[in-house]
Amino acid sequence: MQESLVKTLQDEIENLREQEQAKATLLSAAGHEIANNLHVASGYLTLISSENLSEKGHEYLARSEKAILAAQVVVMNEILGIRHDPPPGFEIQAINLAVLIQGAVESLHQAAESKSIKIDHDLADVTVSAAQRPLLAAIQNVVQNAIKFTPEGGWVRISSQVIDDRAIVRIADNGIGISKEVQEAIFAQFEAPRSSGSKLMATRLGLMITHKAIQQCGGEFSLTSQPGEGTTVTIALPLAKTPQ
Repeated sequence: MQESLVKTLQDEIENLREQEQAKATLLSAAGHEIANNLHVASGYLTLISSENLSEKGHEYLARSEKAILAAQVVVMNEILGIRHDPPPGFEIQAINLAVLIQGAVESLHQAAESKSIKIDHDLADVTVSAAQRPLLAAIQNVVQNAIKFTPEGGWVRISSQVIDDRAIVRIADNGIGISKEVQEAIFAQFEAPRSSGSKLMATRLGLMITHKAIQQCGGEFSLTSQPGEGTTVTIALPLAKTPQ
């Protein structure tokens, strides 16, 4: 009788555990989908900002940017658990880095074209060990920032190479650069941006999320920048293990 009761309780506990894992996986998938859609919406706002708008139009645009930023904070903190390592449903797998980067660049083609910004890339054929969606979102975010803060007719250069047991990705631009204040905030504990400027908030929030996502993939994130002299973001990722 006692053994039967113990077995029943164990089965119930296991069932609850499976339900919680299924719920966490579903929330993670939904959260990434929402985050990707917010990223696309942000890209369209960047396109709209390059058009001639009335004063009222600029006001509506600024409100929309702030609303998207607020939604991104909620998604990243509450749904994807960006404060913790790593979120449920986070799956490390072998990824062709060149294909992923090319996909990220293609998704931002219109934004670059609208400002006559040339994107060059020199990519090594390398497979890395990372989580697909967070890595794609991270690359998209860095390239999007480069486009957003580079003047018309500027350039963005993306390269990748293998050094020792790491794939090194560099994304450089000749844009306006990033202040020391924002650089320090990127590597601080994650929190909602408090700056009053929406573009500054977008840069800080996006790069903080990117930094955290790269860390969760077992990689490293760094940047060098000075106002007026452009920015170079460097991402180091572990190589995928070759099957024996």
